[in-house]
Amino acid sequence: MTSVKLLSVLLIAFVLAILVMATATKRRMFVSECSVTVIGESGRPVENVRVSELWNAYSYDLSGGQDLKTDRFGRAVFPRQEATRSLMFWCVRPLTTRLSYGAHSSVGTSAFISVSEPGQKTANNRGFSCSDHECADRPLTVTLRASN
Repeated sequence: MTSVKLLSVLLIAFVLAILVMATATKRRMFVSECSVTVIGESGRPVENVRVSELWNAYSYDLSGGQDLKTDRFGRAVFPRQEATRSLMFWCVRPLTTRLSYGAHSSVGTSAFISVSEPGQKTANNRGFSCSDHECADRPLTVTLRASN
């Protein structure tokens, strides 16, 4: 095979690989479904209290959040936090994020859940937080204590 033919074959293979990576998609989960129960100072479930979930997937510069109200049992269930992107995105985005943020860039995933109802707060100003595999390996079950 001549060097020109070899270069042509390599170029075609490279272009095909780029096309596949740009069009094929993959779904990634960052935070599992999370069931939150809010308990009041009396030890009883608190109904109709706003609970917030915030999450960041730093390597991919993705983030999200949601507010839910507790039901009559003091529960709120946040759905899985996931994203579907091209294979190219999953490969290239961590590099562009690192270049964009430089020394200020972060890696990994984090999530934080707290009572966010005006007039209520999470006891001791603590919520629930997790990072990386703690957030995604299994469904999360969280109990938060609310105080006025």
